Amino acid sequence: MKKREQPSDPQAQNALRRLETQFDLTVQELRGLSDGPDPLDRFAAFGATIDLLERLREWQRDAGPSLVTPTVLGVEATQSIQFFRPAVNIVASGGRSGQQPENDLPLVARKATVLRAYIANFAGVSGALEWRAVGSAAWSGPLPALNAPFNPPVDPIAGRGSSLASLNFRLPATACVGDLEVRLSFDGTAQPQHSRVLWDLFGHSHVQSGIPQLWTTSTVFTLHFQAVNPLGIRLVRMRYEGRGLRLPAPSLADFWRTATMLRRMYPLSEICLWAESERLYDGDFSDITPGAAHAPGTPNGGSTGDWLHILNNLVALENPPSCVAYVMLYPPGAHNPASGFIGWGVGITSLVPTDNQSALAHEIGHVLGRAHAPCGNPAAPDAGYPNYGSYPRASIGEFGVDIETMDVHNPATVSDFMSYCSPVWISPYTYEGLLNRLKTCPGLTLCVNSTPVRRHPRIERAASQREYLVLTIQIYRNGWVRLVPPAFHLPAEPRTDWGRETEYFVELRDEGGFPLSARRLWLQDAHVTADDAVTSYLVCLPWQEAASELLILRGDTILERFSIEPMPPRVSGLLWTGEKAKGRGTLSWKSDLADARFAVRYSPDGGARWFAVAIWLERPSCAIDLDALPGGEAAHLEVVASAGFRTTRVRVQLGAVPRKPRVAEIVWPTRSLLVRRGQTVRLMGQVASVDGEALVDTMQWETGRDGPLGTGRELLLHTLSAGRHLITLTTDDGLGRLTRATRRIDVRD
Repeated sequence: MKKREQPSDPQAQNALRRLETQFDLTVQELRGLSDGPDPLDRFAAFGATIDLLERLREWQRDAGPSLVTPTVLGVEATQSIQFFRPAVNIVASGGRSGQQPENDLPLVARKATVLRAYIANFAGVSGALEWRAVGSAAWSGPLPALNAPFNPPVDPIAGRGSSLASLNFRLPATACVGDLEVRLSFDGTAQPQHSRVLWDLFGHSHVQSGIPQLWTTSTVFTLHFQAVNPLGIRLVRMRYEGRGLRLPAPSLADFWRTATMLRRMYPLSEICLWAESERLYDGDFSDITPGAAHAPGTPNGGSTGDWLHILNNLVALENPPSCVAYVMLYPPGAHNPASGFIGWGVGITSLVPTDNQSALAHEIGHVLGRAHAPCGNPAAPDAGYPNYGSYPRASIGEFGVDIETMDVHNPATVSDFMSYCSPVWISPYTYEGLLNRLKTCPGLTLCVNSTPVRRHPRIERAASQREYLVLTIQIYRNGWVRLVPPAFHLPAEPRTDWGRETEYFVELRDEGGFPLSARRLWLQDAHVTADDAVTSYLVCLPWQEAASELLILRGDTILERFSIEPMPPRVSGLLWTGEKAKGRGTLSWKSDLADARFAVRYSPDGGARWFAVAIWLERPSCAIDLDALPGGEAAHLEVVASAGFRTTRVRVQLGAVPRKPRVAEIVWPTRSLLVRRGQTVRLMGQVASVDGEALVDTMQWETGRDGPLGTGRELLLHTLSAGRHLITLTTDDGLGRLTRATRRIDVRD
């Protein structure tokens, strides 16, 4: 008997030894019977041979490899980054440290969520996702996995850096609310042991693979989603006409495309536009730092003032709700290489180039109080940024996931987006920091109808507002102070101090030198430190009518004094010329002071909200396009005048200004699309006018082939049937009619 292979399974080895003994005895008996002359003996030998074959079959059943039970090793629930296995050891001066429980990073409501199921001893796996609110009886319809059929690697957890290491599912954003029960079902073939030994009649052994068997299993678990209000954005689209260039402003659709990475990484469900408008900048764009010469009349400022001059004055004139971030998006080709930077974020303002997705996420991070992650030699790096095991400094520390593309970001090579390194994604540290800021921020509810905090600006502001003097101040290291005009005092909400505390103060004093109000200056620019050559501040100082002097101090040392004029300019003779029906007109007035500077702002609702029309006027007139302003029943224009500090405000009543219909637009895809069946398709739309956005919950998507697809600003779909689809986005236009946009998508098998 020739033994060609020995099985590795101990169970098979024991069975083999039993069979060898029985086989030797049977063979000896067969030889004796078959060599005998008696036909009955030869017949007995035949019977013994049949018996031997039965024993061989029985042994094969006994010695063959048993099935290894398929196992769901775990499910990772992520919206961009998540703790999972193997646990990384965090070393930090505060906050999280040590190894973290898996799936311990909070999930936010109304954001799509990816579920990565790590499976062992399965092959050709498919699966389905179902969900229901905790306490509900009925499950949703099944949603297939993103990447089925799927063959897991030998060690799925070790292969977590690839989306192919897990069977992946995506919960729709509309399902991710409150406490949600989730059921994942799997079917495939169970994997046997690697081999089995078969014996033939001649005593030869043969190694064969085991025979797989069909197997089904499921797992049920609960997810909790935290409600977080949307991020409020006041968008300013820059039209650039400096350095001999004439570049049109980016579109609203350009903004939404630039915001893609921010939406993917940030722990937020939605972005609401508080307002948006186009603004001209005609300086040379040579310096975007807050230490630049901002004001009109300088090369950098041009005739309009630079980006920070424009945004700071918009903040002063518009008095936005707290936590609204002012974003200026500039067109491609406008950037001046001499500036050295492409974007900046300071206080609640930021400057960002169109289509630079990581820059928008980075600068909004600064606006929300995030410092630089320590990579790429940034200014004032965050000393509290943790070390994640042996990963490089500023590593994202865990595997990040793009919930649309399913790209996995490896912490060994990817840095936090608040650093100056690349490539970038979000770390657990930054994720939780942003989440904590957004949870404590009232936020905006203008584009959603189901949020935990509901604001009514007109009611809330009436009780809290007092007048604040709004100042832009630059302080040089040698103690020299520059006050950037204009300075207005206007009714406003108090602002919360945040950033890095400095030793500088601003103070109002009366004629006798008695302090009337004071405010410490906080450095809200993550790009500089207090030791830099110049630091810049936007200050809201409670106004006092008895003030005669403004002081800038370092501790108790007076750095600069500014006299406050005894009287404000007198403004009279306001005259609106033009027809409201035609949309355009001119507002003119008279002033008793030749050196007065003016601004004009507009309210559609009797002063509940204000939007800046002009921020720097040297002459007492202003051309106004009412078609570019929101409509309302109690519209007013207001002239704001100052010859230093004291401010005059005079209104003219316009009455009813027509509202403008909202228009639907499909932002993504930008044109007709060809995809394969099962491929994720991203649909993104906007429905807006100067009067505001439609509620995202009313934005309905459908296709004539598959019917309704869902609601929201964005859908991520992988279940479109094969064939040609005309995708339609529909909602109301705000004036009682419907507005629609369409896009063609062809799906092929």
